[in-house]
Amino acid sequence: MNSPISTYETTGGLPENGKFSVRGNIEEWVRRDLEYTGMSTEEIARLGYFDAYLRYWEQYHYYVATTGLSTNKLTRIVPYSNEAMMDTALDYRYRFGNRNPKPEEF
Repeated sequence: MNSPISTYETTGGLPENGKFSVRGNIEEWVRRDLEYTGMSTEEIARLGYFDAYLRYWEQYHYYVATTGLSTNKLTRIVPYSNEAMMDTALDYRYRFGNRNPKPEEF
């Protein structure tokens, strides 16, 4: 999952009013998923940028916990940390045949 900071950095910066707005694909995913939970377009527009992302992540993790998605052996949830991402990259590179993996730093 993307962070709100990396998303707003790629879409022109944090909106001046601090409110959530859709300016790119990832923000569209956030809007779509929040609407799916029953929020109206107007309610979403009133949310602070970080509040919208928090609700989006909360809903995502709720789905993972309640839908059986987490039981899929091919699904791997990786915490957003350098160490966890590096360990995962090393694991995938080794798993797919690189016996001396050296991924670039995240």
